[in-house]
Amino acid sequence: MGNSEITRPQILESAKKEFLEKGYKDAALRKIVKQVGLTTGAFYGYYSSKEEVFDALVGKTAKRFLAWHCEVYRRFEEKQLGMGKKAFEMFQKELGLRMLEYIYQEYEAFRLLFCCSKGSSYENFMEQLVEVQADFLLRWVKNMEQQGYHLRIQMDEKLAHVIAVQNFQAVYEMIALRFSKKQAIAYIYSIYQIQYYGWSGNIELWEAETGT
Repeated sequence: MGNSEITRPQILESAKKEFLEKGYKDAALRKIVKQVGLTTGAFYGYYSSKEEVFDALVGKTAKRFLAWHCEVYRRFEEKQLGMGKKAFEMFQKELGLRMLEYIYQEYEAFRLLFCCSKGSSYENFMEQLVEVQADFLLRWVKNMEQQGYHLRIQMDEKLAHVIAVQNFQAVYEMIALRFSKKQAIAYIYSIYQIQYYGWSGNIELWEAETGT
């Protein structure tokens, strides 16, 4: 195959296979280019580095998903005033299902981001998502308290972070273990059911609603 016949999509497809098999850190650039009939020198006429190829595979997906993730929480907070625990339960379920819909639409890109990005500029992508959710949890507890609720446990930055890590670790495991979309939906529903009853058991309402 002559160089003139090589296209960027062919390089990206070869790179994707190598990254998915070995992860970014251990992926060999020479193998990526060899699979499409290029020399390493010729490769640099298309991309400047292995990092640039990885960015071409996941960059847009990561940016869109992070923006969507932030917007979901912002919209919920706008509606939160006057909403109780049940609203949070519904939000958690909806968020989980919508997140899985998003992920399974671009499944391979998310496998790269969550499972294969170590050593790349995206290796902290999941941590970014965790920070967004942890910050939201802190604000949500504060807003609930302003509505007359009281959390029996002491929510601080560390606890919020741990809870958010657990949530995304569950998503990571589903992707790493190659769950089907149907399996993932069933598991995420069960996880949020458990979480809701955990929250529900630790939040008391000190308002006329309970007669206290």
